[in-house]
Amino acid sequence: MHKAIDHLTIEGISKTEGHASLEVKLEGKEVKEVRLKIDENRRFYKKAALGKNILALNQSLSRICGTCSAAHQFATLKAIEDALTIPVSEKEKIMRKLLYYGNMIRDHGMHLYLFSLPDVFGYDSILDFTKDHKDLIKEGFKVQETGAKVAEMIGGRAIHQLNISLKGFNTNLNYEDIENMMTLLKEIRKPVIKLINIYNKWDASLKINELHQGALKNEDFGFLEGKIIIEGKEIKSKNYLDHITALWKDYSHSYSYLYNKEPYLLGALARMNINKDSIHHKTKRHVPPLFPSTNIFHNNVAQAVEILHCIDDSLTLLKQLLKEKEIKPLTKSLPSLSKEKKGYAVIEAPRGLLYYYFLIDDKGTVKDVEIITPTAQNHAHMELAIKQLIEENTDVGKKTLVNMIESLIRAYDPCFSCASHFLKVRWS
Repeated sequence: MHKAIDHLTIEGISKTEGHASLEVKLEGKEVKEVRLKIDENRRFYKKAALGKNILALNQSLSRICGTCSAAHQFATLKAIEDALTIPVSEKEKIMRKLLYYGNMIRDHGMHLYLFSLPDVFGYDSILDFTKDHKDLIKEGFKVQETGAKVAEMIGGRAIHQLNISLKGFNTNLNYEDIENMMTLLKEIRKPVIKLINIYNKWDASLKINELHQGALKNEDFGFLEGKIIIEGKEIKSKNYLDHITALWKDYSHSYSYLYNKEPYLLGALARMNINKDSIHHKTKRHVPPLFPSTNIFHNNVAQAVEILHCIDDSLTLLKQLLKEKEIKPLTKSLPSLSKEKKGYAVIEAPRGLLYYYFLIDDKGTVKDVEIITPTAQNHAHMELAIKQLIEENTDVGKKTLVNMIESLIRAYDPCFSCASHFLKVRWS
C-alpha cells in the first residue's frame, strides 16, 4: 500500500512567462487547500501603457508575450478602433486572420509537440523519444516553422510583427508569396491530422463535475470577432468586468477570476464546446466525436483541431487573394479626437479570452487601461481541477500523482507551464 499523502509542495515550475509552484494540503482523501502560486506575474505592463500615444501602443504591448504577441497587438488595435470608431476593411480583416492563424499554428504546435506529447508516450521530454516517435518531433518543428513563416510573410516577422498599425497593414504580397504559403500549409496538413488522432486515442481523463466555460461564438470559428458567450449568455465587451470577479490571493502574484462566483474555463476546449459547428468544413471531417466534453485533457485535442482549422481556412483565404495577384499596403486615415474616449476588446488568445480596455484623452494618450489575460482567468479553474484530480486518485503513489498533476497543468497550456520537464517536488 502507498503511504497516505497529507502535504505536497511542487517548486520551480518553469514556463515562458514567469514562475509558478504548487502547494496542496490533504486530510485523508479530502483536499483542504490547493495553492497554485504564480510567482512572477507582477510585470507592471498596465502601468507602462499609461501615457503612451495610441499610435505606438500595439507595438509596445505586443511585448507582454513573445509567444502570442499578435494577440496583444490585435486586442490593442481593436480596443482603440472601438474607441475611435475606426473601420476595418474586409481585405484587412483577411490579412489579420492570416497573420493570426500563423501565430496560432506556431503557438499550439509548440505546446502539443514539445510540451504535452511526451506525456502521451510516457517520456520526460522530447529528448527521450525513441526512433519510433522521433518523426513526430520533426513534424512538430515543421508545423511550428510553417506557422512562423506565414506570420512573418504577413506581419514582417514571426513575433512582434511590424506590419500592423492603426493606419493599416503595411504588407506587400505577390502571386509567388501566396503560392509559397499555400504549399507550406498543405505540407503540414497530414501531420496535423495524425496529431489529432494521437491525442484522440490518449486515455488521460479528468471530467470536471460542473464545467463553466466561455468563448467567442461566430460563424467562421474566428478568433478575432464574435459574440462573447459565457455559460450560454451573451456579454458585451464593455460590460465584461460586470460579470467576473477578481480575487487577490496573497500567495500569488496574479489575480484569480470567477464568473458568477464560480471558476470558469477558457481556451480551445471551451471554444470547441461552444463553437464547433462553425469550424471549417474540411476540418470537420477530422474532428473526433468528443465535443462537447468536460474532460480537461481534451483541450489538447481541441488545440490540434484548431491547427487544422487554421490551415484549412488560411488556404481558403489565400485562394481569394490569388485572384488579385498582388496585395499592396492597406492604408487609412484616422479620425481626429475632440474628447475622451473609451474602447473595449475581447478576442481569443491561444489560451482563451483576452480582455482589453483603454481610456484615451483628446490628444490620443492612454489615461487608463485594463488587461486581463486568459491564464489569469483560468487560474481558479486549474486549482479546482487539481483538487478534483487528487481526490479521485489518493490511492496512487507520490510519483504517479505528481506526473498526473504535471500532465493536467500542461493540458491547460498556461503561460507558466511551457517546459517539458519542470517539477521539483518536496514531500512533507
